[in-house]
Amino acid sequence: MSCPKSVPNNVLLPCSLSGAICAIEGIREAVALINGPIGCKLFASSFIDLQDPEGLSFDPKRHASLKNFFQPRVPCTYLMEEDVIFGSETRLLDTMRKIKEEESPGLIGIVNSCTLGLIGDNIAAAIKELPQDGTSTILIESSGFTGGMAEGFQQAVKIMVHRLMEPPIKKNPRSINIVGLSIGQYNWYNDLQELKRMFERVGIAINTVLTAGTSLADIVRAPEANLNVVFYDEYGGLIAREMEEVFGLPYLAGRLPPYGIQNTQEWLRAIASVLGVSADGFIEDEARRLREKVRPRLSRISMARRIRGLSVAIFAEGSAALSLASFFYDYLGLEPALLGLKTYSPGVEKLVKDFLQTTGLNPLILTNYDLYGVQQALTETEPELILGSSLEKGLRPHTPFINIGYPVWDKVILTERPFLGYQGVLTLLEELLNAILKLP
Repeated sequence: MSCPKSVPNNVLLPCSLSGAICAIEGIREAVALINGPIGCKLFASSFIDLQDPEGLSFDPKRHASLKNFFQPRVPCTYLMEEDVIFGSETRLLDTMRKIKEEESPGLIGIVNSCTLGLIGDNIAAAIKELPQDGTSTILIESSGFTGGMAEGFQQAVKIMVHRLMEPPIKKNPRSINIVGLSIGQYNWYNDLQELKRMFERVGIAINTVLTAGTSLADIVRAPEANLNVVFYDEYGGLIAREMEEVFGLPYLAGRLPPYGIQNTQEWLRAIASVLGVSADGFIEDEARRLREKVRPRLSRISMARRIRGLSVAIFAEGSAALSLASFFYDYLGLEPALLGLKTYSPGVEKLVKDFLQTTGLNPLILTNYDLYGVQQALTETEPELILGSSLEKGLRPHTPFINIGYPVWDKVILTERPFLGYQGVLTLLEELLNAILKLP
């Protein structure tokens, strides 16, 4: 199937406002403040709590003076009709003062809702009235109608590039920034732990993660890294190019993210080569460990169940879906019949073309779709396995299924079970083989 020329926003993912909130809330000392009505706050708070639960998330005393409705994370100005007519500046400044009094965050990121995006309040001038008291403030014009979650995320981090980051006094040797990892991505915490493990073994330091589990100090010193590594192009490509323009920091992009053995090897070797280190020893050790653990069980199951040739549908962020499809096709012989790319960018478009050319496959590819479109595609392709979110699972409750993308409300992960990297290979194969055992 040919790649689409123009792709609107995917309606099954949160909007640009949610992406900007993820970028801010991915910084531990930061508070995302929605300048908008209660509806935007109720969804955003639920979304953040689902993706990144914290001890304070459910503390009813947090932001109690702001009427948090038992959702203390992601406070809101709760704009009413008169605020839209006469301006939101007074209510915004009052809310910011209360936040500072209660917890003195290192950063308040104001995200304007669609309503504010339409009426055009001069928020930038209003926040200058607040005293300089050690809390940084940034304004993100990322109303929901300006794009999808990935666009909002990148817009917010690009503002951080100009407002928070400082020119490097020194460079951290053999260090990288991971660009485009967001708390809005399912299972992000476990994936980040696997990235840290792999890079530590190779001898590469992670300087900053933009932005997931990051400190404000990490953001400030991000330009000290030797290299920006774009994790997902649709979440990090624009950020990396902005940092190259502002700080001269080179970046590595255009590769499938590290899902599966081959993609992980190629990804690590490319990064190590740029930094002048060798990843070969670690790669060989991990490949040996996986062979010893996987082959006996894989051989036994393949004798009793058909694996090669099983059709699979994958719904995930564009880069992730292509990397997973590549892994399952090359390693197990599964045939991707349907790919639902929930995010898209020029970089993802190139990955699609490379994937189709390399494999010779012709899957049905969805890029902008609703649940009705998913239902039609599933009916047309009739996959024997599905990887996706709880939304797709609900459409095919009797088809073996693996949760790999937001939203997931019917499964809890408490152990460290990443999807990417070498340890992620074990997680994916464990989930996949158990799903295959459920086939008739």
